[in-house]
Formats: sequence, structure tokens, C-alpha cells
Amino acid sequence: MNGHAEEASSVLQMLGEGDTSLSFRYRYEFVDQDGIDKNANASTLKTRLTYKSASFNGLTALLEVDNVTLVGNESYRTPSNGKIGYPIVADPDGTDVNQVSLTYKSDGYRAILGRQRILHSGQRFVGGVGWRQNEQTYDAFTLSSKSLGPVAIDYSYIWDVNRILITAILLALVIMMLGDMAVMLLTDISAVRLTANPLLPLAALYVLLSFAAFQLDGIFIGASFTRQMRDAAVLSIAVYLIAWWALTDQFGVQGLWGAMIIYIVARAMALLLFYPLLRRSVGV
Repeated sequence: MNGHAEEASSVLQMLGEGDTSLSFRYRYEFVDQDGIDKNANASTLKTRLTYKSASFNGLTALLEVDNVTLVGNESYRTPSNGKIGYPIVADPDGTDVNQVSLTYKSDGYRAILGRQRILHSGQRFVGGVGWRQNEQTYDAFTLSSKSLGPVAIDYSYIWDVNRILITAILLALVIMMLGDMAVMLLTDISAVRLTANPLLPLAALYVLLSFAAFQLDGIFIGASFTRQMRDAAVLSIAVYLIAWWALTDQFGVQGLWGAMIIYIVARAMALLLFYPLLRRSVGV
């Protein structure tokens, strides 16, 4: 199933007119390892579902989910299946979110926030190990620029937020699939229902993008970095007020939701400014 992503005129159109693709890859690996009696025979099928939104003012969203299914018997060891009598083949079965990110492009600059693919220098030191069925992706903020002539700049800040990210994805999916039912249960006023239902994609996007801010909040609270949390709050509220002023007159309640989404992303980025100081203070 494929669509055609074009420049959108609103966030709702951006989410509704994206590209969706489905791919399959079969892989077989045989391992005969000295010192282990049994040989590994790993026969697996990877199914990948990828959604990329249309572009809205340089902003795009990406969601990619992988499923690895055994074809035949599980005659090999993975880091988690406990089959110690076989050599390791690091292709466990299961379903996971390979990528989920928000990308902004403008005038030779690109910024990506979320789980993403990061490949550097032929993947000698940093890469995705894409020949495996379970690709290695990163939860990170990446800023890159090709506007300096022959010099390209690529900076990535990587952190580990896998569990909370998956929770955010699940909550966002619940909002998208069951949000209209929740609205019906909360109110029987038809005008409210008609107003609320078109806003559900924005509510889901807010939940999806909030994972970094909430994760960092917990880290800063645990480290008692309250002054830095206050400063980050002041910065992000200032960004919110500017976005609210710029968006609500033209887009109404959709602009208000847009300002809230910008706020939660700005809060995460503001906390990231102070995160290196926190790490140094605890000796990490």
C-alpha cells in the first residue's frame, strides 16, 4: 500500500496524506562454531511497515515497525531465548519499533528527534548493522548541515529512552484508534464531538513527542536539579507563548494544539542543554 507524500497545508493534512510501504526480507544463516556440538540454523522473515508523513513547512514524521518471524524451528541461540546448546545468531523473533521520529529541514539544515537510523563513515564505528534482521537504531537528537560548502556537519546526542518511547507510541495509537469512542463517552453534545474528533491526530502527536521531556523530567528530579528544571521551564514557556501568538489567530484551536506540541518538544530540548552538566555532577 503506497501513497504519495506532497507538501501539506496543515498538520492534519500532513498526517493524513503520507506514504505507507510494506516490505519483506527472508534471511538464512548457518553457523558451525568450534566447541559447540550443535550447528545453528536461523531461518527468519522480517516484515517492515513504514509510514512517512507528508511535509508541512519542512516538518515530517516517520514511523517504522519491524516484525521478525521464525520460519521453521528455532535451532539457534539469541541473547534472550536461552538455547545455550547452539551458536548465537542475533536475530530474535518479535516485534519492535525500528524508527519513530520527527524531522525538520530548512536551508541546508536538518534536525531529527526520536528513534532514528544513524550511519557514519561506512558504519565502521557507528551504524545500523542492517544485514541483521534486527537493525540497530538510536534514540537521539541529530542536527546536520551541508550549507558550508565542502564541509558537512553532523552532530547526534544519543540517550536511552526505549521503554518510555514504546509507551508513548502505544498511547498515541490508542488515541488514534479509540479516541472518537472516548469523546462519545465524555460528551453527547454534537458540536463538541465535531470539534474534538478532528483534533485527535494532534493529541496523538503530542503524546508521541512528549516522551523525551517526561523522561528527562524524571532524570532531573532524581538528581535534584531543580534550578535547571526551572530554567528549562522558563525557556520552553517562552517558546510556547511565541508559538501560541503566531498560530492561534490563523489556525484557532488547531494552532493552540500546535503551540502545545512545540512547547513539549522545546521543553525536551531545553532540558538537553543542561543534561551534560547533570552527567558531570554525578560523575558519568
